Amino acid sequence: MPRVIILFIIMLLGAGCSFQDIFAQNTQLSPESAQEHYNTGVFYGKQEKYEEAVMELEKAIALQPAYADAYNALGVVYYLQKDSQKAIEQYLLAIEADPKQVKARTNLAILYQEQGEYRKAVQQIEKALEINPTYELAKNLLDEVRKKADEQEAKDLERQQAEAKRLAQPQATSPVKTPQKSAQFFFEAGTKLVRQGKLDAG
Repeated sequence: MPRVIILFIIMLLGAGCSFQDIFAQNTQLSPESAQEHYNTGVFYGKQEKYEEAVMELEKAIALQPAYADAYNALGVVYYLQKDSQKAIEQYLLAIEADPKQVKARTNLAILYQEQGEYRKAVQQIEKALEINPTYELAKNLLDEVRKKADEQEAKDLERQQAEAKRLAQPQATSPVKTPQKSAQFFFEAGTKLVRQGKLDAG
């Protein structure tokens, strides 16, 4: 199992934490019903009842449009359904609602990494660690993702240099071939010159 997936599962399951604790910690929102829909949505997510989880989380967001944890949880549900685009949209909404949402930033970084967008992933992880330097999942991901970003940039630079070198070289032209003359040609030409009295030339 790839390390990133293992880390993601650790993030979801936690070490002695409930599914709800992972999705949101110290959430203080009103009205209370938004929190209840959020809790129910998280519960359904834990049960792998993703349609019900989406419905409940969307209800929470409808009641509390700036509910960053609900957007993040909805992103996780879409991720588990393998809908990366919708997951990214929800993580971005979570960050928009709360720029200090380290869980959403780290989840977004995981998705960017899976899509090969390593520099974007590094940016999100670094931002998460600026906000919370002790956030373990982000700390564990940073070195691995940064290394891949550096490797990708080196390959891109190498390709660009090779392309620039290729374009800078003059276009090779095929040499003009002079038709080869046969012995018969020279014999006939020489005979003609002799008949014209041009003995030396013939």
